[in-house]
Amino acid sequence: MNPLEIKLKTLTPIWTGGVETGKMDRLHETGIIGSLRWWYEAIVRGLGGHACDPTGNQSCPDKHGKRCAVCELFGCTSWQRKFKLLILDKNKRVFNIKPHEKDGLAEGTPMIWRFVELRSICDEEKWLLYQAIRIASEYGAIGGRTPRKPQNNKKVGGDFGLFSIQQQTGFPQEVSKQDVMNWSQNNGFRQIKPDNKWPNLRWFFFVHNQYLKREAINNLIGLSKNGKRITSHKDFQNALRGQRAVSKKIFSFETPPGRIWGYLPSQEMCQKTIAHLQQLEIKPENIKTGEEVLNEL
Repeated sequence: MNPLEIKLKTLTPIWTGGVETGKMDRLHETGIIGSLRWWYEAIVRGLGGHACDPTGNQSCPDKHGKRCAVCELFGCTSWQRKFKLLILDKNKRVFNIKPHEKDGLAEGTPMIWRFVELRSICDEEKWLLYQAIRIASEYGAIGGRTPRKPQNNKKVGGDFGLFSIQQQTGFPQEVSKQDVMNWSQNNGFRQIKPDNKWPNLRWFFFVHNQYLKREAINNLIGLSKNGKRITSHKDFQNALRGQRAVSKKIFSFETPPGRIWGYLPSQEMCQKTIAHLQQLEIKPENIKTGEEVLNEL
């Protein structure tokens, strides 16, 4: 059996947290796993499957002991995660960050993510896991500090969380999207009443080859130029700017060629956001919806 491996290179620093506030003592695998689970959940919901909110009161298992399709792979109470993630350097040794990288793993760093199976992982789960990594790589981001807004002060507005896939091994090529949809919907997993506040890839938007700086993002989400005053309460703006203790849902990255991504609770709000992006001179040909990304899988 070929090991499940992804060779990748960081395009910006990667931040996975640390014991000391503001410093990353090592690469925390749990930080990477948490990001991958988040993208995995969004894809499963986008394909019509069920994914719980592991941080809320609908987390798995339910009172009958059933788990959702995501917890089946990533684990939950009384159910161990099916894999262990090893983060290796280019020589396939356990990765150790250097002292100067305590502000985040440096850009341009090659590494390997090796997923060691602790229990059998089915092909549908492997397919979904690879898609989560690929979509995060091509369209999104991983790790912490990703909500930072591009601005002249790079110390507070620098990009984090971008990477590119160089090679993959062990992930199935013959599985189809329809196979995965059938598996997620008809395999006896826990059925959960969906909450539109949970990320669903259908209502995502992505921009390539352009980005927005801090003041333009504030305009988009209905804030004053300095971000301290609410200037508009349109529904999509309320959704994008989040609430206290809830992260904003718009992310922008200056690193060439530039990218923006975000998500809304409905198709209608997603379309309103895209219309406002075009008012901010984002070119229509650079915009892609989550629905389009799902259709391409």
